[in-house]
Amino acid sequence: MLDLLDLRTGERARIIQDRGSESRGCKLDEQAQLSMAHCIESAIRDAVDLVVISRFGRAEAAGHELLASCADIVCAGTPLLTAVREPYVERWRQFHGGLGAELPCSAEAVLAWFDAIHRNPQHREQSMHAEPAG
Repeated sequence: MLDLLDLRTGERARIIQDRGSESRGCKLDEQAQLSMAHCIESAIRDAVDLVVISRFGRAEAAGHELLASCADIVCAGTPLLTAVREPYVERWRQFHGGLGAELPCSAEAVLAWFDAIHRNPQHREQSMHAEPAG
């Protein structure tokens, strides 16, 4: 099962549809995913230090789902951490228009990126991050 979880409130939403064992293709429940957008809006309002979205995937690359929320996060100047699989890297780059920092998939790289942003407020302009999903 795959859930979205708001770490601040504990609110959870199941985002995978049970379409049966013979189903093929994406089982993402787009409505359930969108139902959690208010959590992102609340995080922006509360000026959190970081928003983590598990991945920028097929739906976001097509301009659906949480893409608008990603834009809202960036416009608010809140750092965004997400993973991007290879088929969607070019679309991610188009979306962030050079504002993103691409990091290796390691805790050390993410922590160094986060520390740099918070030590130097000018780095907050580079508030998006893409890393290849492993």
